[in-house]
This record gives sequence, C-alpha cells and structure tokens, in this order.
Amino acid sequence: MSAGGVLFLIIGLLTVLAGLLSRRIWRVAAAPMYRNPDAVEPSDLRFQIGQVVGVVIGVGFTIAGIWLLAGSADTADPEAETSSAEVVTCEQLLAQVSSGDTSSLDATRSTLEELADRHGLSLEENETTDEVDHPGSDDSTTIVTTSLVLRGDGTEGLGVVWVDTDGRGELVTDRACTG
Repeated sequence: MSAGGVLFLIIGLLTVLAGLLSRRIWRVAAAPMYRNPDAVEPSDLRFQIGQVVGVVIGVGFTIAGIWLLAGSADTADPEAETSSAEVVTCEQLLAQVSSGDTSSLDATRSTLEELADRHGLSLEENETTDEVDHPGSDDSTTIVTTSLVLRGDGTEGLGVVWVDTDGRGELVTDRACTG
C-alpha cells in the first residue's frame, strides 16, 4: 500500500468534508472571535463558492489517492517481486559488454541492443559532431561522439562512449556506470 496514495485519499476526503461544512466550520472556529458574528459572517455566495471549490479539489485529491493506491497494488504483484530479483547490475552489464564485440560502433551498438533485449532495458543514443580547426592551417578534424546508455526502470545505467575522428573509431570508455 502506497503511503502517498493514503495521504492523498485522506486529504481529499477531508477537503470534501470541509467544503461541504464550511458554514459550520466558520461558526465554530471564527464566529467566537467577534462580538457580533452575524455582522461579519461571509455571504452565502462565498460559502457556496467555498463548497464548490472544496468539493472539486477534494474529489481531485481522492481520485489521485485511489489511482496511486491502484498503482501500488499493481507493483505488489508476486510475479513482479520475482522479476526484480533478476535485475542486472551495472557491473554485470560491464562484464557482458567487455566480452562482446566492440570493434566498431555498429558492433558495439549491436552488442548493447542484444543486452537491452535480454534484460528488458532501454538503449539511449546521443550523437554530437564537432569540427576542430588545426592551428596554423586550413585543415580541420571532424569528431563524432556517440554516447550509448543502457538503462533499466529506476536503475543505474551503463554508459559507452564511441569517438570517431576522421573515420578512425575508438571505444573510449565502457566503464561509466551512471545514476
């Protein structure tokens, strides 16, 4: 059971109750502070608006609480618990990447895609291209950096950076475990 869901549910129900009983709450809490409470009592319109707003906000919180509780019931499934014991760590992924083919960017990508499929992970890819001018000449070098990250649901990821300098590719790191 989700503590957040229970909290939202309680807040929602109390807000609905406060909206519906706003006039009584004012009479008990605020009226004793005045000599003539009838002269300073808020208008009927103010109480009606308070009721509508309280009920709408309270129903929203109640629905959110029920939704959170229903979501936590799904994660409490026994099958989900057995699969969470099979979560692969970054170090295990690192060993599997090291034993795979990382001779080229395509081979590295293929190795990581296989690992992603095998362990139910996602593969995130980001590529940047930089043009570096050589000092004192018109020549330049093109550097393409490709970052590949294997990431699971709420787990740390394994980052792999491949750098291609003018057609000469090189795996720079396969040791970056990211949070």
